[in-house]
Amino acid sequence: MQPQERRTALIEKLQTGPQALGKSIALIGALGSGKTEWLVNLAAVFADLGGPSSLVDADIINPYFSLRSIETKLEDKGLEVISTEGNARWSDLPLIPSRLPSLVAGPRRVFLDIGGGQRGTLALTQLRPYMEEAGYSLLVVVNAARTGTTRPEPVVDFVRSVAARTGLEPTGLISNAHIMEQTGTDIIRSGIAVAGEAAAELSLPLLFAGVGETCWPAVEEELGTEVDGVPLWPLARYVLLPWERGE
Repeated sequence: MQPQERRTALIEKLQTGPQALGKSIALIGALGSGKTEWLVNLAAVFADLGGPSSLVDADIINPYFSLRSIETKLEDKGLEVISTEGNARWSDLPLIPSRLPSLVAGPRRVFLDIGGGQRGTLALTQLRPYMEEAGYSLLVVVNAARTGTTRPEPVVDFVRSVAARTGLEPTGLISNAHIMEQTGTDIIRSGIAVAGEAAAELSLPLLFAGVGETCWPAVEEELGTEVDGVPLWPLARYVLLPWERGE
């Protein structure tokens, strides 16, 4: 199955079950876990399915690896990007776009790009009333190949601390274990094991496990379309590193 067809099929199946994603969707996780990439992947599928979607940039940690940095690319795909206005656009101040309340109250599905780590999730304290009003999904992206999240215990501690601090309960986990181009099936399997243990401890579903889109054909041939019951998602790349953009 082609990557785009696979992503569409996964969302269509998810949305017909008890774990269907809410109207307001936010992703959290450690710095560099791949939250923005996953957010764009999810939003792109919903856009392809015909649902009007907006991406809200609420990353108060690193504005240079956020939605702001790829806004033109996303708009070319028909995705509306909302970020902080005026001179604060490229700051790391704890600000959220002024349009957010009216946006959440409207008909569009809203995807919220939250900054990494504990400090990044501070934005959720401002977003909480709007997310609760809309009905939300709060997903945790786990890269078990990254220092600090190689074991389930730190992941569990992070999730519980976010819930205690913000009043928002995470609703699911996503495994995103990778070491860039060197990622093999052993990394994918071990990532699922770590994220799966954390999910079990938290009594949350492990929704997907990411596979780099360029690796997808080989991984699908070797592993199939799921590992230990966890669906594999061919992850498209949108957020490129400066040297990958030719800078």
